[in-house]
Amino acid sequence: MQKIKNTVHIVIADRGWIIEQMASKLASELPYVDYDITENPAAYVQYYMTYAKFRQRCSTVEMGLFTHVEDFVPAATDRFFKIASQLDICICMSKKYANSLKKHTQSQIKIIPPGIDLNQYSANIRVGVVGRTYWTGRKGEEVVAKLISCPNVDWYFTGNGWPHPSISLTDEQMPNFYRQMDYILVPAYYEGGPMCVPEALAAGTKVIAPDVGWCKDFPCIFYEVGNWQQLSGILSSLATERLELRESVSDYSWDNFVEKHDRLFRQIFSEAEIIIGDSVYKAPPAKFTLSNSPLGKSHSPVVGLLMHGEKKSGGGPSTRIPKLVEKLRERNFEAFTLGVDNIAAIRDIQVLHIFNSWPPNRVKELVLNFKQNKPETKIILSPIYLDLAHHWLWNDWLRNYVVNNYYLELDQYKECFNTLAKFEVSQTRWLHQPQRHYLDNLQWCMSNVDYLICLSQCEKERLRRDFSNLPPIEIIPNVTVNNSEIEQQILDESYQIEGEFILVIGRIEARKNQLSLALALHGSNIKLVTIGKSHDEEYESVIASILGDNYHPLGRIDEKAVINKLCRQARAVCFMSWTEGMSLALIETVISGANRIITTSRNGEQEYLGDFVEYVNPWDIDSIKTLIDSKADTTNALQVDEKIIKNLTDWDAHTENTAQLYQKVIQ
Repeated sequence: MQKIKNTVHIVIADRGWIIEQMASKLASELPYVDYDITENPAAYVQYYMTYAKFRQRCSTVEMGLFTHVEDFVPAATDRFFKIASQLDICICMSKKYANSLKKHTQSQIKIIPPGIDLNQYSANIRVGVVGRTYWTGRKGEEVVAKLISCPNVDWYFTGNGWPHPSISLTDEQMPNFYRQMDYILVPAYYEGGPMCVPEALAAGTKVIAPDVGWCKDFPCIFYEVGNWQQLSGILSSLATERLELRESVSDYSWDNFVEKHDRLFRQIFSEAEIIIGDSVYKAPPAKFTLSNSPLGKSHSPVVGLLMHGEKKSGGGPSTRIPKLVEKLRERNFEAFTLGVDNIAAIRDIQVLHIFNSWPPNRVKELVLNFKQNKPETKIILSPIYLDLAHHWLWNDWLRNYVVNNYYLELDQYKECFNTLAKFEVSQTRWLHQPQRHYLDNLQWCMSNVDYLICLSQCEKERLRRDFSNLPPIEIIPNVTVNNSEIEQQILDESYQIEGEFILVIGRIEARKNQLSLALALHGSNIKLVTIGKSHDEEYESVIASILGDNYHPLGRIDEKAVINKLCRQARAVCFMSWTEGMSLALIETVISGANRIITTSRNGEQEYLGDFVEYVNPWDIDSIKTLIDSKADTTNALQVDEKIIKNLTDWDAHTENTAQLYQKVIQ
């Protein structure tokens, strides 16, 4: 196989600042990239960082980094747009300037922000505990011991006797200590004061305390005396606020910067039939280590539940894990929620339960870490494995086709759907690889854990079809909390929808397939209302262009009462996703009392819901339209099947099945 080196040449503006760092990251991670301050006409791709380095074309493909427009310098503004029109691809750091370019050039435009080293930054909350302990245990050191492994919390102690190293500070140093902490915790069972409460508040630091001593006289965050479970929930909630801020920049990493460029370059090479060899970019391993905590040996099973992959979205495992931890603790399990940013696992952990196999390279790193540092720990994986065999049809082909041809007539879209539907039936399965070595890493993960938990028989069959050498598999169905009865007295006016509408819940992206509904509703008076963040602006713009004023995106809604009410008001709630891990949103919709539910049957839905909902082929636009148009009278809600509702909300059974599996693997 021929390997072409230096296929991409980056021309940097000058040396010694952020632009060279960006070029250096690409050149060090991608073997076919190099950079210099001058052009290299021998390269197939010439990449100008920034666009101002462009003089004249010298390579087959020309691209540039367009950082910003100097709006107050007319000559610079003109040059910005003029050069953009002469290049094939324009890379922008932000949507602001990408949108500006779209109005002035036909060049391909991509948004790829530069990165930061997220491992150098921590969003953990800093919790300080002040004072020494006594032989009576009244200071609550036992409470602290149960909390010391709470994820995303850094602990600091100023006295002796705590289950963690402490620091010795003088009276003069204490004010600065208080200012450095996010919270001061009072874990005591009873107090005369304590003095740390007014001292911390005087420094502007919040206090978490029980009703002891004079704490009720001050504006503290309160918990029940000695209730470490409640306190754990408070700390988790406070840490989540910080993590949400961190999550807002999760895509601004160097890994993401390199990976998006790698995908773009490989697309260029593929179209030109250029071979670049086997060397590919591989993200560096996560930086974490296992450390011992002061927790003593427990007689009850000790398990850590880890959500590592899917970015915080408020659904799926990020909803299920905290509830499962709570229910396991009711069964005397020492259960803890772990995060990849703080995986300082408790010393005697017996079972590590990893949720989500995406991305598998990170799962592999986690499993390897435990096998090397804690080989006696049993590892269970809930892969939530998605069927990506026809990703090339519904995403790579269909999504790109409609985005690039948004002006077509409805019949032309339908013809495209019908053609691709025949391909799905007739073509050989081709397992899509959304990242390098995806299948190899996933196979390794499947073969090196002790047990797999699937959400459905459908998922289990997928795994057996696509992978070999699998460990034992247990099916434990998804469940949710029954919140169908919660109501909101005043529904925000922004959520008032006039007339009939179809409701869709989920992120706006090609995989969720809002497009088929938009096409089915085109030309009717029925609106399409979506709940969920937009993860693909180009894709969403096509939906908006098809439906016009009948498209109502509401964005993400966290209030369950609002979602329930919209489900009940909708003509139907539809789930047209190409592939899922048994949607939690679908389960919650069934419980909400929706008038009608229409979904596909590709992901085990019939195992859960039987004939309780209606099924349709996501390729079949006419059938979707017919189904929506039928049964116009939606004044009567779905007749509740008590057995189905009980199964979907039976947390006791779900927890019992999970707990039995934990016990089984450690015996």
